[in-house]
Amino acid sequence: MAARPWFKFYPRDWRGDQALRAVSMAARGLWMEILCLMHEAEPRGHLLLNGKKVDVDTLARMVGASPDEVSAWLAELQTAGVFSLARNGTVTSRRMIRDEKAAKEGAKSVTKRWKQEAETKGENDDPNRSPHRSPTGTPITQRPDTRDIRSSHRQQQRGESERASESEPVAAAVPSCGSDVSGLSSERLVAMLRAAAGYEDNPSPDLFVVAPIFDLLVEGFDLDREILPVIRAKAAAMARPARSWRYFVEPIREARDRPPTTRSAAAEAATIADDLAEARRRLEANARLADPR
Repeated sequence: MAARPWFKFYPRDWRGDQALRAVSMAARGLWMEILCLMHEAEPRGHLLLNGKKVDVDTLARMVGASPDEVSAWLAELQTAGVFSLARNGTVTSRRMIRDEKAAKEGAKSVTKRWKQEAETKGENDDPNRSPHRSPTGTPITQRPDTRDIRSSHRQQQRGESERASESEPVAAAVPSCGSDVSGLSSERLVAMLRAAAGYEDNPSPDLFVVAPIFDLLVEGFDLDREILPVIRAKAAAMARPARSWRYFVEPIREARDRPPTTRSAAAEAATIADDLAEARRRLEANARLADPR
C-alpha cells in the first residue's frame, strides 16, 4: 500500500478530547509523534516499525527523549485512556483504525461501482466502431474528433472522481474516547443515510464515503437524534441533492450548538389556565346533560 504523505487533522477534536486534556503537554507531544509513526505503519493505526512492535528504548531514540521520560509519558497516556493495546502489547489508535476501515470500504465500493458502469457503457459510446459489430441503422454523423474529445473528457472526470474517493476518506489521525461505533458497518450506515436524505437512487460515488459521518459518531453525536433528523431536513429543503455527506457535517454541528427554544413562564401559565377553563366548561356541560332540570 502506497504511503500517504498527509493525514486529516481536526483541531476541534484534538482540543476537545478530555483524555488528552488530562495529560501533560509533553505527553500530548509524544502522542502526536506516535500518530505520525502509526500513519506510516502497516497496518495503519499500529505503532510498528518494519512490522515489529516499537519498544520504549527505540521510541525514545526516534522522538529524541530519554527512555525514562518516554515511559512516564506513555503511562500518562495509557492511564487517561488515550490509546489501546493490542493483544501483543502494540500501542494502537482506535480512531485511526476505524477511519482506515471506513476509507477502504468506501474506496472499494466506489471502484466496484465505476467498474460496473464502465462495463455497461463501454460499448455504447461508439457502437459503429466496434470491431465485432457491423454498422446497423443510421450511421453516426458526428465528427470523429468531437467524439474523441467527449470520450476523453468523460475518462478524465472518472479518474478525478476515483482519486477523490481514495483521498477524501483518509482517516483523521486524532485520538478520541467518544462512543463506540464499531458495531455499525459502513454498508448499514450508507443505507441509513441514503434513506434519511431520500438518496436511494443517487449515483454520486462520494455518497459511499461515510468517513465524515463516522467522525461525528466517534465524537459522540447520536445517529438517530442528532444526525439523521438534520440530514432529513436539509435534504428536503435543497434544490439540488448533495454530492457528499461532508455537506451535512457543519449543519449537524450547528444544530447541536443551537440552544433549544423554550417558552416563557407567562406563556406556559396562560396555556395551563386555558386548559383548566376548557376542562371546567366540559364538566359543566356534562353536568347539565346528566340533570336536564
